[in-house]
Amino acid sequence: FLPIDAVEAIICKKDQDTRTPADVAEGVREGYGGCCSDHGPVRNAREFDPPSDDEIKAIIDRRFGPIAGIFKPRS
Repeated sequence: FLPIDAVEAIICKKDQDTRTPADVAEGVREGYGGCCSDHGPVRNAREFDPPSDDEIKAIIDRRFGPIAGIFKPRS
């Protein structure tokens, strides 16, 4: 479970977030609000555990590395 909502929060470090990447993904999974994975092709995506911190970093580098600059907070 690694929705784009969690990826954005990890890359942008919203509110100077000090949680680990897996904790951020877990927070999205357990949250009451909606997330992009609620509407994706995998049913009940929130039932899956988030990847480990190392796996999350590798996924972000592989999938979003080339465009990660667009997620940086504006100054």
